[in-house]
Amino acid sequence: MSGPWWGTGKTYYTQVKPEDKAGNTFSFSTITFIADFTTPEAKLTKPKDGQKYDQMGQITGTANDSFGELSKVYIDIKRQEDNYRWNSSTWVDTENTPYWLLTTGLSSWSYTVDESTTTCWEPNKYYTCLLYTSDAADELD
Repeated sequence: MSGPWWGTGKTYYTQVKPEDKAGNTFSFSTITFIADFTTPEAKLTKPKDGQKYDQMGQITGTANDSFGELSKVYIDIKRQEDNYRWNSSTWVDTENTPYWLLTTGLSSWSYTVDESTTTCWEPNKYYTCLLYTSDAADELD
């Protein structure tokens, strides 16, 4: 529904007036909505790309939505050697499908890796973090 005639932040009205085959009309209703075609963005602040870490109990980042309101920030942690995903307590085979974990916070967010029962990070291994955010309009990044 986007196009040059739709604008983010603009208020739009729609009306519906039903009519049956006999030509009878019924009362109409009006709804009002504000358009939001911008997608929210999220970035990692820790870990930094390409750096090595001995330990990491918390992954952090930032997120914003130039219009609208952030709703949620999720993270997917993938172990590169086998494409397994961290499910908050162990590594699982998701057949290379992201396993989204809800972070804490919005514009400044974090995810705490609980290593009290098992070890998440292994020495000399590579990991990838994917992020996705949603806003009040359920637009995903």
